[in-house]
Amino acid sequence: MLYFFLYREVLNKKVDFSDFIRAKRKFHIPVVLSKREIDLVFSHLTGTHLLICQILYGSGLRLTEALSIRIKDIDFDYSQIIITMEKVIKIEEPYYLNN
Repeated sequence: MLYFFLYREVLNKKVDFSDFIRAKRKFHIPVVLSKREIDLVFSHLTGTHLLICQILYGSGLRLTEALSIRIKDIDFDYSQIIITMEKVIKIEEPYYLNN
């Protein structure tokens, strides 16, 4: 499709693409583990590794976010984990979130 656009619109040349064979797209089914499979994976883990994997599975965090969690980031009263943005962004003027 890109070459068709290039020749027709940019180069203003007429080319017959009817004899070209398009590549077939691979059909990919995402892998989702069942509850039994998750329990089996968790049964082979202990301690910190088990805790990190449970946090990753239950919260959908990225690995680096889960590994950077500290005790003060966990709010047991509200059942929340506070994730802070670690990337520093330099802003010349103050930025307000409610603009």
